[in-house]
Amino acid sequence: MQQIEVYTLKNTRQTKVEVLNLGGAIHKFCLEGNDTNLVVSCSNLEEYLTNPFNINLQIGRVAGRIAQAQFSLNHELVQLPANHGTNCLHGGEQGMAKQWFVGKQLADNHLQLSTNLYEQVDSFPGDLAVTIDYYLSEDNELKITYRAKSLNKWSVFDPTAHIYWRTFDNEQAYLTIDGSHMQTDDQAIPQGLSNKANYQWSGRSLAQGLAEIRTSEQPYKGFDEVYHVNNPLVATLEVSNHYKLEVFSSRNALVIFTADPVNWQAHDRGEFSSIALEPQTMPNSLNARQWGDICIEPRQEQQTEISFKVTKI
Repeated sequence: MQQIEVYTLKNTRQTKVEVLNLGGAIHKFCLEGNDTNLVVSCSNLEEYLTNPFNINLQIGRVAGRIAQAQFSLNHELVQLPANHGTNCLHGGEQGMAKQWFVGKQLADNHLQLSTNLYEQVDSFPGDLAVTIDYYLSEDNELKITYRAKSLNKWSVFDPTAHIYWRTFDNEQAYLTIDGSHMQTDDQAIPQGLSNKANYQWSGRSLAQGLAEIRTSEQPYKGFDEVYHVNNPLVATLEVSNHYKLEVFSSRNALVIFTADPVNWQAHDRGEFSSIALEPQTMPNSLNARQWGDICIEPRQEQQTEISFKVTKI
């Protein structure tokens, strides 16, 4: 196994972000000299390889689910290995989350990771040269810029960062999403806009939201939901006495997922310690092109950016 390297980003306000070369994981986010880590992390770095929750890892080539693990590209049917029922989820078993990156610290507040994704490894069409730039601004905004260039033929690319933000106390964690909930089928594939009021977020606490969707048949139910969002500010999470998080994206979807990714027994009991807010193009857009085009032509480059701004409260 390759050696895990830890890179540290910092600004003059003493905010610190630690990033790993393994899967591009965001290992720590500590705000303005405080040692409290605002993201859930693995205590043993090797656990990032084996934990099934993709803790804080970079997700790709394509975030979310691809129905039946197949799609058409340049008039050809592409069949991928299914890794979540009959679907391909988060780039499959050999996606970006499992890749080793080469790191280059460009400044105290700027890190660039790079790797190549090969068709023979992850089964997605074409080979890609990928760079991910992490930039920590003076106002504590972590900007993540993705660039992917096709090295030989048609390909696809729609990444995200699967960061689990700690909620500390779900009674005091308030979520707002600027967008509409999507109805999904029994495989969690988006079908169209939903009118379910209890899945909309306008400053409700996570505890209240969870209470409203749980029933006697599903007493431990959590959120794994898709939203069609407006840009650029797609979501805000306010955790009282800790921090305010603003999530920015130019793409049209956000997936939210409540979890306790390090205590699986607590997770199965519905005791969630964190929430992942995952900006992306609408899941399964490769089979529903009206939701977005994530294809890359041969030897062309694609770029996208997401950012997470954290304020002390």
